[in-house]
Amino acid sequence: NENFMKGAKWLTDLKLRASWGTNGNQAIANGAAYSLFDTGTSTSPYIVWGIWNYGTSYDIAGNRTGTIASGYRRTQTGNPGLKWETSTQWDLGFDYNLWNYKLYGTFDWFSKNTYDILIKPSVISTQGEGADRYENGASMTNKGIEFTIGTRGKSSFGLTYDINANISTYRNVVTYLPESVLASYPGNGTTHTVIGRNLQSYYGFVENGLYKTESELNDGINVGALNKGKGLGRIKWVDQNGDGEITLDDRVFLGSPEPAFSFGLNVNLGFKNWDFSMFWDGKIGYYAFTPDKSQRTLFVTDMGSNKGADILKAWDPVLNPNSSIPALTTANNNNETATSTYFYENHSYGKLRNLTLGYTLPEKASRCIGLNRIRIYVTGQNLCWFKSKDYTGWDPEMTSLSYPLAKTFLGGLQISF
Repeated sequence: NENFMKGAKWLTDLKLRASWGTNGNQAIANGAAYSLFDTGTSTSPYIVWGIWNYGTSYDIAGNRTGTIASGYRRTQTGNPGLKWETSTQWDLGFDYNLWNYKLYGTFDWFSKNTYDILIKPSVISTQGEGADRYENGASMTNKGIEFTIGTRGKSSFGLTYDINANISTYRNVVTYLPESVLASYPGNGTTHTVIGRNLQSYYGFVENGLYKTESELNDGINVGALNKGKGLGRIKWVDQNGDGEITLDDRVFLGSPEPAFSFGLNVNLGFKNWDFSMFWDGKIGYYAFTPDKSQRTLFVTDMGSNKGADILKAWDPVLNPNSSIPALTTANNNNETATSTYFYENHSYGKLRNLTLGYTLPEKASRCIGLNRIRIYVTGQNLCWFKSKDYTGWDPEMTSLSYPLAKTFLGGLQISF
């Protein structure tokens, strides 16, 4: 409203946004819905057959061209009740500029509901070759908010600046799960299911330190198949159901890989011929698996490979009686490689992704050698980070075994003719 904008002198610009849409998903393997045979000759229009000999040429459309194969095998079974995966999404937001564009930003909210997610769950081998088939799995909802705010301008002594920050949060919740696919998702498929939780929730055992004294071994938990190695220097497993045994029923949901918040910060400064930029990002409330912890602290994991220095701090009644790292062993009799809170840590971090300092030669100096512009700059990437004190790994971004991001330094010369 023009009159409203004139009356609100602090409000320079405001744009409202809203959208709604629905779409499907056909992200399954090419040819998965076709029979190898001509129309009318296949025993089932839903069963997919493949050439027995790997590399033999054939026509997937069923035209019987190419080299004659020596045989056929079933690659998957049919599912006549299969439906396309569909998603419906709402987006609401606004862009704003205040005080003559000195303060600016955006706000966005979205809600996405996805139904009948397409998956191919694993099947037991006794069902025979090609027994697996596509199923409609979980339905879920995704909701999130992102807010950005920035300021720009020029100071009285000539410093130009543009500083902006953003913060976002996202939640994923499974709303429905057919019984036929329960075993393909986290949980035990009966009393503990992923319904009402994040699609990629962690499910496993809870550890409670190490057994360090003989008296601690008398905790009422009997030795069974999953903790037959119970002893000094071994992990204490929590008996969740109080039956005096450590079984698969003692597993619980440990959380999800989604952070509580993600954030970013951009700083761009200029003073005379100098320019400076800096970019930070990070995650808060980010609990995830530390994949290298097994390699660093458990000797039983891939014993023929190199180990991290942390393994030298393993529990020992004389040398390291207060250590939180299990005693060295060549047998995994206490089930210590299982998914558990031993590997689940606070991965919250803030990282300096990029830092750049540049200098542009005066225009007169550039013109003297027939150039329009000469800029010299140096850049550093992944220079430092802040992390949770509870995190023990190499890089808090790592949730699978990989090399940590390296620090890099670059220098450059930009020339414009």
